[in-house]
Amino acid sequence: MYADNIGLVRKFAHRLSQQYGHCLAREDINSCCDFAFLKACRAWDPERGKLSTIYWRFAQGEVLHYLRSHNWSIGATHRARELGLRARKLLDVGWSAEAVCEELSISADDLRDCLVATSGMSHDTMGFDLHVCPRATPMELLEAAES
Repeated sequence: MYADNIGLVRKFAHRLSQQYGHCLAREDINSCCDFAFLKACRAWDPERGKLSTIYWRFAQGEVLHYLRSHNWSIGATHRARELGLRARKLLDVGWSAEAVCEELSISADDLRDCLVATSGMSHDTMGFDLHVCPRATPMELLEAAES
């Protein structure tokens, strides 16, 4: 069954890599989609609908489950991660912390929590001596605003 639907598996993996490629490796997304396909095949009832419908939900769930289990230092809600990523993008282009809070309709404490939730694991950031950026990080901007 997998061989018959390899195109569907790769199509969904490509769609999910466009959505989550900024924080997950393509190989990890492919593995999640493969695993989700096996789960979807077990749960699929041909009389109730198409395989692609149930498979898409399983694929999204597997990618989110992997993301929550492997890429973040603390457990946080999906909304906190989305807000954290949006806040990082706005802060990177020069927005102030107050403007970001207003744009996202959150408090400064919520912004701090979202930034902590989307900070990388120590194994992602430690030992990378080649990257030097003169701009302040989003967390450094928040700390400077507090003092």
